[in-house]
Formats: sequence, C-alpha cells, structure tokens
Amino acid sequence: MEKQEKLSPEDIEILKQAVSATQTLIVLVGVGLSLMLLLSPYMVEGVNSYIIIGGVIVLVGGIFFLIRMLLGKMQSDVKNGLKLIIEGKIEEKLLGNSASYIIVLYGERHLVKKEDYAILAINDQIRLEIAPLSRTLLAIRKIS
Repeated sequence: MEKQEKLSPEDIEILKQAVSATQTLIVLVGVGLSLMLLLSPYMVEGVNSYIIIGGVIVLVGGIFFLIRMLLGKMQSDVKNGLKLIIEGKIEEKLLGNSASYIIVLYGERHLVKKEDYAILAINDQIRLEIAPLSRTLLAIRKIS
C-alpha cells in the first residue's frame, strides 16, 4: 500500500542534512580529483599526459553530474514537501557491497541503515517513509 503525506519538520531536517552531506561530498571529490589531475602527468610513464588528463576530466565531469543530479532531487523533495509511505511485508533482505543494506517490498529494493537491517526479518510488516524523488530513507518501523 502506497500513499503520500506531508513532510514533517524532522523529515525536512533529514533531507537538509543529506543535502549538506552531498555538498560536502562534491567538495571532497573535487579536491581529490583536482589533485589527481595535477599529479596525473607524473603517474604513468610512457603514456601521453594529455590522454590521462582527458580521462580524468571526463571522470570528474561524470561524478559531478551524478552527484549534482542527486542533490537536485533532494532539494526538489524539500520543495515538494511530500513523502511516500509504503506499508507492506518484507519479501527479501539483500546485502549489497560492504555498506549497502537492502530490503525488498513489492518487488522494489530500498536501501536501509545497517541498524534497521539487523532488526528486520523477512515477512515483518513495516512502514517505510521515503522522499519520492531522491529515494532518501526518512523513517522505517515495524507495524503489528
């Protein structure tokens, strides 16, 4: 079952913190890749430095584009002021990479925090609150 509700002040704060963290990530990635760009001519001998610099520029552009897209979705979620409520039974629990914890409801995968993943079980009835555009998890709880 899916429905929409207004964002609570707590939900808005969660989204604003996610926006802030994403902006910090943009700065850190920019600094790191700028250093890589500056040092790239010295990294690989025998390869034209223009090829390396071009590759780094493409990589930087792609990463910035993806992060900026996510940032825009989070900001749009705050402006829209709505959250998506999904109530249902956990069909499956999956482990992604070392930092990805996933539950499946109605065939759709949702990222959850490690702590939530640990206490949830397959067939638990839950209420999931997410931001509709960025898919940011706002709250999750078991329902009886």
